[in-house]
Amino acid sequence: MFELLAVGSTEPNSNDAGHAFADALGSGSPRALCDFLLFRHAGSDQERAQSYARLTITAVLALCFTGAILLGAPSALPRTLLGLSGIYGLLALGWHLLVTRCPGCWPPRQRVILLLDLSVVGAATWLAGSAGIAFYPLLLWIIIGNGIRFGPRQLAVATAAGVPVFALAMLAGGVAAEMPVVFAGLIAGLLLLPRFMQLTLLRLAAANRELKRQKEQAEYLARHDTLTGLPNRHMLSQRLEHAIARARRNGTRLAVLFLDLDGFKRINDSFGHDYGDRLLVRVAECMRATLREVDTVCRLGGDEFILLIEEYANPGDVSAIIDRLFGCARRFYRIVDTDAYVTWSCGVAVYPKDGGDAGTLIKNADIAMYRAKARGSNCAVSYDPAMSRQVLAELRLRNELRRAIDSGEMFVCYQPKVSADDGRMLAIEALVRWQHPGRGALSPGDFLDVAIASHLMAEVDEQVLEIALADLAALRAEGRPQLRLAINATAQQLGSLGFAERLQALLEKHGLAPDVLDIELTEQALLAENEDMRSLFRHLRGLGVRFALDDFGTGYSSLAHLRHFSIDEVKIHQSFIRGLPDDAGDCAMIEGIIAIAARIGLDVAAEGVETEAQSRWLLEHGCPVQQGFHHGGPQELERLRESLAGAQDAASAVNG
Repeated sequence: MFELLAVGSTEPNSNDAGHAFADALGSGSPRALCDFLLFRHAGSDQERAQSYARLTITAVLALCFTGAILLGAPSALPRTLLGLSGIYGLLALGWHLLVTRCPGCWPPRQRVILLLDLSVVGAATWLAGSAGIAFYPLLLWIIIGNGIRFGPRQLAVATAAGVPVFALAMLAGGVAAEMPVVFAGLIAGLLLLPRFMQLTLLRLAAANRELKRQKEQAEYLARHDTLTGLPNRHMLSQRLEHAIARARRNGTRLAVLFLDLDGFKRINDSFGHDYGDRLLVRVAECMRATLREVDTVCRLGGDEFILLIEEYANPGDVSAIIDRLFGCARRFYRIVDTDAYVTWSCGVAVYPKDGGDAGTLIKNADIAMYRAKARGSNCAVSYDPAMSRQVLAELRLRNELRRAIDSGEMFVCYQPKVSADDGRMLAIEALVRWQHPGRGALSPGDFLDVAIASHLMAEVDEQVLEIALADLAALRAEGRPQLRLAINATAQQLGSLGFAERLQALLEKHGLAPDVLDIELTEQALLAENEDMRSLFRHLRGLGVRFALDDFGTGYSSLAHLRHFSIDEVKIHQSFIRGLPDDAGDCAMIEGIIAIAARIGLDVAAEGVETEAQSRWLLEHGCPVQQGFHHGGPQELERLRESLAGAQDAASAVNG
């Protein structure tokens, strides 16, 4: 009889409104029953929900009319309306049985029940006379509710039928004649309110669609990378956890590949981030087109990608996928008007061998990727547990090194550089040592790589420079005015902001002129040449600082590089010295270096001289400046003082 507003919730697992209604009644919760009657219950169709609402409201009205009779209402109207409610209740029950047991039969039935609802309300309005206005909200409810449940067409039908029914009831009951203004207002309301309600609902529906779109977009952005459109870290974690659960249940394997573009920071710095973003998009498109549908490729951020490989039969399948994937590297990508050559490194971790959860697999694949980078471009490396032990050891060493720098555990040893023709000590090279609390004195080979990778080497170099300049000032004050100091400098230290200013301040602090200092560089530092570095070299050489190229011949530089930086000296690496004087190849190489250096005005020193025969051969071929255990190994300051005193006594004896 009466239409209830029913705007839906969505619970996909409920299919039987009867069971739902019974559950609501059985729950004893008025809120549950109210939610069922006033809103469309999960899974119930609109017609069935309307049927339940009609039965419920009919029963409520019947109880109201019964209460009025029991309270002694003087009029016979409650008895008439109670009878009408009873008759309609029986019809509503029959209708309920029809729609629940035969949901698809007799399509016109919605229009029939609508006319029946309107007729009953019209009859009640007519019987009640002037009091029939009280049924006006129910009439509106029927009209608007049908529109909400079954759409705009049903709303038009309900309005077209409801207006004449109500008008006839008002005319027959005499209300139209007694209150024409009220009658006109009520008719206008029947005509306008349903349409107004429809427009309101249409706007609400449009707003809901927009909210849904925004929600879907937000969910998409929360699960996908905004640049490439690939799944992001959050979505990867979900997919990987589900894949692990399937693999565990089915007893299968899966592989996680961690890929990182080589030298991507250099591309960004050289061409700009917009160029780098376009390159990432192109690489992502290539990977997406290359992989199987069952595989998942995600972007973690920056130039890092994760590939999840499922449903493979043997390790060879993973290798084949990697080979196909590497087709997206070792190639040029045309970006704007520039070709970008892309290489990458790949680490592989396999479930369950290399980890039982998503975090462990990604971490171990990442570790393997860094091992691949160490081997060179376009290399894939499978994870091995020894890698984790090495990473943990490096992490522990990094933390210990950080504490060592802060607590002053670094100290300096000095190795003499001598003139082999007269034994004079020309300079001392400052070599850092670490007095480790548990492992004793450590040489640079034990911690240098970790210091560089952790960006701590510049701080170590600064401490060495401070200590060495203070020691040199003390030695010069003790009567060694000709002694020079050689320090090793990394590209990190030279490229740090304000290096020249700090160096000058330290020299002034200890009362030393800049010309007492030799700065020794590796070939890798020399290859990092740029205008700022060349400007730094020119500034320091103008002050009197000398520059030496350490370990010459072991890297990728050539004598041509030396012209750009005005290097004063090259130090021949000890690997060429070992073969002297018997290895003809080493002899020829050193002779060539000495000859070319002499032609372009460079001094030459030999390091790693360990025997008298090596020293004599070098001296005979024009390299008197030598360094190595034959002339004295690294020694602490007190031992160096003893060596200097012994050399001075020996020289005095010779002169005397």
